[in-house]
Amino acid sequence: MPATYLHGVEVIDVSSGSQPIRTVRSSVIGIVGTAPDADATAFPLNTPVLVAASRTEAAKLDATGGGEGTLPRALDAILDQAGALIIVVRVAEGEDDTATTANIIGGVDSSGNVSGIQALVTAESVLGYTPRILLAPGFTNKKTVADELLSVAERLRA
Repeated sequence: MPATYLHGVEVIDVSSGSQPIRTVRSSVIGIVGTAPDADATAFPLNTPVLVAASRTEAAKLDATGGGEGTLPRALDAILDQAGALIIVVRVAEGEDDTATTANIIGGVDSSGNVSGIQALVTAESVLGYTPRILLAPGFTNKKTVADELLSVAERLRA
């Protein structure tokens, strides 16, 4: 019995085979914004897309190099700071600021298709990750967008 009793911490070092690195659940970022020059195949409108800390993937948000929209700069800033998993929802720019804000907020249509911020709620079933940090760069200062982000955050926590 005394030979099997351990006093303190036991460390087991597994040196054979590869070990997966787990992502911290709180580091998954959900971001909604505009990118009119994006590769539409890689980033379809109103669809959650996973960017796994890759500048190559993020560069597809600015396929022409014009730097238009809010997403290319936002992803650059995030990737400058950390290598987090990012769930991107690209929305269309509206004819004016009000229309673009409505696209950012999004909703659910009569067919059950989601858009904008509402698409982040479907990220778990589509991608297997739930965003915990929610962003709408360039629009978060608007009360309606901020309230909608808080509403989605409540549903994601539930």
